Amino acid sequence: MIAVQGSLSVGDALVTLWAHTFAIGDPLSQLAAEVVRREVRLDPSDASWRQANSSDA
Repeated sequence: MIAVQGSLSVGDALVTLWAHTFAIGDPLSQLAAEVVRREVRLDPSDASWRQANSSDA
């Protein structure tokens, strides 16, 4: 999902996930689960992480 959201290779998407989890101090599995549940997403316009809201559905 991150690869598609950010127009990244799968390897770069994994590095992006690892970097974000390191920055926020959460386990990779937690962030990955939040991405799959569409609670957070990678905004491709500025490569920032966004909390999902009701308008994203």
